[in-house]
Amino acid sequence: MSIMASAYYQIIINGREIDDKRYSMIQSLKVEDTDSGSDLVTIVVDDPDLEFLQDAIFVQDATIKVIHGLYRGKVSTFDGYISVIDVSLPSSGTPQLTIHCMDYTHIMNRVKRKRTWTKMRRSDIAKEIFKAYGLKYKVDKTDSVEDSVSQNDTDIKFLISLAGEEYEEYIVYVENRTGYFVKRPSLSKPSKSLGYRCDNGEIGQFNPRINKQTKRREVGKSDVNLKDKRVDRSVTNDTVSRPQSGQSYIPTEKIEKPQSWVYDDKNNKWTLK
Repeated sequence: MSIMASAYYQIIINGREIDDKRYSMIQSLKVEDTDSGSDLVTIVVDDPDLEFLQDAIFVQDATIKVIHGLYRGKVSTFDGYISVIDVSLPSSGTPQLTIHCMDYTHIMNRVKRKRTWTKMRRSDIAKEIFKAYGLKYKVDKTDSVEDSVSQNDTDIKFLISLAGEEYEEYIVYVENRTGYFVKRPSLSKPSKSLGYRCDNGEIGQFNPRINKQTKRREVGKSDVNLKDKRVDRSVTNDTVSRPQSGQSYIPTEKIEKPQSWVYDDKNNKWTLK
């Protein structure tokens, strides 16, 4: 007989954990942990007395931390900002909020910039953008120096676009206040197996997606001049498909907020409260 492990979560908004009443209003919590770009959290709340609407979630750059995982087991932490709030005020029934959250790339996604970068590697452009936000950075050096690169988008979307222009597969993300513009790591042997409908039941629901985007690939081309037998060589591009990661979902019907054990994210351990 398999045992379904209980999901665990904490929500901290603007430095303060929400109270038990507000926890009870949460209908669903979805975490999207992507390999490149922005990590996202979506929280759906039934708010009959409009209490969440009276909180400071509407202020600019309201911070949010979501600690999620298994009760008395391994947890992960999402750090970011409340980016969009959808409010539903029906003529009958319960008012509902959908709170959309984005990791630190929210700050890099607010302003669309129009500028030109000249005589720089794409990796050097990434360094300059990360530094402008006070971020540390880890950047893998790209090969060629570009004569001119035009930007007409937000910084994070521009960086993702730059990564897609590389012959080798690059990914872009921000984690622990460090910006990454790096080559995708090679697949390695899995360090752990998780159970779905078997064993310890660590996965309650799993929705993978295979997104067949394209990636540039360097292809050599040669032409022979029949008059002087001279060979002209050049480099062009081809495309290859690559899969992208999907999303994870924490089913709230399985979520139990423990009464005695609480995860201490400063000391990275479970403690009795």
